Order: sequence, then structure tokens, then C-alpha cells
Amino acid sequence: MNPAGILLDLYNSAAKLPDEVVVPCYGHYKILMTKHMDGPTEAICLSDRATAEFRLRRRQPSELTHEFWVRRADDWIPTIVVNAKGKATRVYLTRTRPTSVWCPAHFPVVIWLPKVLAYESPEGYVRLNSAKYRGWQVLAYESAIDKDLLYKEQELYADWLSRQPPAVERKTYHWPKGVKQRLPEAKKGNCYSVPSAGPLWMPRRR
Repeated sequence: MNPAGILLDLYNSAAKLPDEVVVPCYGHYKILMTKHMDGPTEAICLSDRATAEFRLRRRQPSELTHEFWVRRADDWIPTIVVNAKGKATRVYLTRTRPTSVWCPAHFPVVIWLPKVLAYESPEGYVRLNSAKYRGWQVLAYESAIDKDLLYKEQELYADWLSRQPPAVERKTYHWPKGVKQRLPEAKKGNCYSVPSAGPLWMPRRR
């Protein structure tokens, strides 16, 4: 909430006084409206199940003026690595096909789009906090693991678990080997009364 008398400059995303005059500079406008792209400096071959990686540029646009976007291809999925300051530093590429695939050099995997043009969503690009990007990471994990090795590890773990002693001591239970027969007196219909132990309640004396 802004105090009274303070105007909002929605174009430059700033607040100014009523009598304040702002002269936009052409160079500053050009920097704000420039799109920055980044990708691998050389062609990357994704073979076997190993993931390839490349570093992003160190001098990145400011988060106040630009927004970070990432895209995928039909053959590979990117995974963005962020440092402690929340800045993207490198990109891992995971293939989605059993054959060897390539990522061409200078392919625009990531892009910094000016926030002024945020309404123009670039085709094929998504934000890091989007549900589509999280779905890509699930596909990347599924493509990176070896299912045959995973099943073998599960069998080895089940075999190891079966040979471990129980965590709680359990008493041996003897299963019944036959059907218990009724007494001859019970078959004839003779009933035995159980002596009473007295009244269950006593009257209260006043």
C-alpha cells in the first residue's frame, strides 16, 4: 500500500512523487527490452544413461527486470541447478530415447525474458515454478534410472530382509491339529448351574 501523494509508475515499475519528472533513456530502455538466451557452447551427445551438463553465463540479467524461462526438446529434458542465492548456474540434460541423441551448439535452452513482455509467453518455454516443469523432472528421473537394475536391487533387498531377525519378539503359535470333541454330558443336554457370587449391587442405606 502506497502513502497518499505517491504515484505509481507502472511502466518502469517504480514509485515517484507527483512533481517528479522521469526522462527515459534510450539505452536503459534497450537493456530492459533485450532478450538474453543461453545454451551449450558446443554440441552435446547424450549416450548410454549418463546426463550431460553445461554451465550458464556468469553475468546474467537482473531478476528485477528479467524473468527466467526454460524449454525442452523431444529427445532430452533439462534440469536447472540453482545455487544458495537462487541463481541458475548450470543445466543437466537427460535423454528420453534409448538411442543416442544430440543437443546442437548454442541451442537456446534457457531465456531471460523482460518482465515488460511477461504477457508474451515464449513458445515452448516454461517457468521453473510451473507444474509442467515439475512434470518434466518426473520424466527425466524415469528415463535416467535403469529398470532392470532397479528390479534386481528390489530382489536383493527382499532376500536380505527375509533373512533378518524380527524386530519384535514373537511367541511361537501352535496350530491346532484336530477338532476338539464335546463332553458326553453336553451331548445329552445336561446343564450345570454356576453358583452365584452374590448380588452385583447393594441397596444404599439412608
